[in-house]
Amino acid sequence: TRELVEYCQPSVMVSKKGVNIGIIGAIGDCYSSISGDKRDGFYFVTGSSLTSLVQAEAEKLREEGADFIIYSVHEDMSGYSDGLSQYVDIVFEGHSHQAYVRTDGKGVYHLQGGGDNSGISHAQVVINYANESYKVQSAEVVRSSVYGAYDKDPLVDELLKKYADKISLADQV
Repeated sequence: TRELVEYCQPSVMVSKKGVNIGIIGAIGDCYSSISGDKRDGFYFVTGSSLTSLVQAEAEKLREEGADFIIYSVHEDMSGYSDGLSQYVDIVFEGHSHQAYVRTDGKGVYHLQGGGDNSGISHAQVVINYANESYKVQSAEVVRSSVYGAYDKDPLVDELLKKYADKISLADQV
């Protein structure tokens, strides 16, 4: 139908310490990585059409008061238009299983943590309340071997338990 399915929303707004953070999610071009029979009946927006959707969603979030916009997409930066960077502040990527931190022509950070849980994309954003500016201070890929140094997050632990059966499927060939 080319209509958004009822259980998905293209974005969400969260507030942390007085900062409104818009988060936009997309799958991107995953046709080559999902078996044909698993994607039958589904259509994924790609290329400039996806960029147009991200632009519209980012503009909507800004109108709703977003101070900073995160874009999470299951695609690496070579798979979509660089033009979307003028609408978002940082991009967390996936799909190619590479580990990198890059900036594009607009100075927007693109992070991908590798594959098979080998790393976590991590960025630190500095908030200047005086002039209401937000800047990525640092960006890195944290290797899984150092996860233990981070405090446990009860919400993450709860989600891991809830979806343990589904997560285990990722290890099957």
